Formats: sequence, structure tokens, C-alpha cells
Amino acid sequence: VTLPDCVNAQDFRPAADVDPAALAALRSRLGIPAHHRVIVYLGLLAEYQGTTHLLEAMVLLRERHPDVTLLLMGFPNINLYRAKAVDLGVADRVIFTGRVPYAEAPLHLALGDVAVAPKLSLTEGAGKLLNYMAVGLPIVAFDTPVAREYLGDDGLLAERGNSRALADSIDALLANP
Repeated sequence: VTLPDCVNAQDFRPAADVDPAALAALRSRLGIPAHHRVIVYLGLLAEYQGTTHLLEAMVLLRERHPDVTLLLMGFPNINLYRAKAVDLGVADRVIFTGRVPYAEAPLHLALGDVAVAPKLSLTEGAGKLLNYMAVGLPIVAFDTPVAREYLGDDGLLAERGNSRALADSIDALLANP
């Protein structure tokens, strides 16, 4: 049985199609400053997902963009990565939501200005890329075969495992909204 890689475009849609009041309420509830641009990640928090690399990239992005917040949506290991954010000096720029119910994911993603997928695995799928694309977000991913196949020329691919390259690619998207 063939199962297509796809996303429900009725649920996952660009922020322009989402109720502005609902977006504003969620932004306020999460404590995202009104003037901040938002980098979104939705998925597991784990080393093979590149979570540490993303936090390391935030160190550089914080210096370059004083108006950026990372919305880190996922689990497990929240306490581990929260401690890493503190150690790296970016805890005030990272909001950990914990688990986000799938039905609420489209609204959360619609808060984003840039989406990231720093997965290190060379053999796993990358379903989050489909959700990000359906929401119409510019995307940065580590250069893996799956990310390359899904994104083609429609995203930026950073050198796999390189936090600086990840930051530089995110920076390029933030600099050219």
C-alpha cells in the first residue's frame, strides 16, 4: 500500500489566512514580544534532531537580531535543552512550549517568520518540512537527502551539523523578509 507524503492544506495554511485575533492571542499567551520575529521548530527535542545546533545558532542570531525569538515546540528532554539555553545565554530568547497537540500545530506554526529543521539523520523522513511548506514559511534545514528532495530550490540547506552555517542561513532569511 502506497502512502503519500502530504499534509492537510485545509488545516495547515499561510498565516494570512488565519484569524489575526487568534494569532495575537496565542502570541500573547506564549509571551512572544510584539515586535519580535519568530523562528519556529516543531518536533522532537533530541540530538539527532539538531536541537543543540539550533540553540547554538541562536547565540549568533541573538547578536545579529535583537528582535528574534525561537519558539521551540516539542518534547522530550525539555529540561535538558532549557538548561543548555541557560548555559548558552539565550534562555530569554527561547520559548519552550512542550508538546503541542497536532490540531493546534497549524496556529502555532502560523506565528513563524522562519521555520527550521536541523535534523542530522540521513535516513529518516522529514514530515515537518511538509507542514512548514503548507504554512508558507521560508525554511532552513540541514542538508540531508530528504530535505534536499522535499525542498528543492524552495528552502535553504545548511551544512549538516554546522551551527554557524545554520545561523547564517536563518540570518539570510531574516535579513530578506
